[in-house]
Amino acid sequence: MRQSADNLVRERPTKSLGTAVVLALFLGPFGLLYASLLGGAVMLAVSVIILVPLLMGLHINAVLFFPDWVICIAWATFSAWPDTGETGTRADLPARPGAGADGAPDRS
Repeated sequence: MRQSADNLVRERPTKSLGTAVVLALFLGPFGLLYASLLGGAVMLAVSVIILVPLLMGLHINAVLFFPDWVICIAWATFSAWPDTGETGTRADLPARPGAGADGAPDRS
């Protein structure tokens, strides 16, 4: 955690890209929960919507099960992808010419 002059920046914990992909590959939405809680919850709900009619004997949803699994793998990959380190805070921006260390105009 890093603190700048005007805000607090929390860096998210890094997730292993390989672990995220392998878990999503074998466990689908349950594996996606490792990389993204929101993504795992959304895709778990979608999987239940697809799986319930399939278990009831309506095989029309069987075609949707494969794309659902592939979306889980892709979502896990992008969620665990390493950040470039750019936080987008004002503290990371270069100072203007003629400005002091705090960004205020130099009045000396």
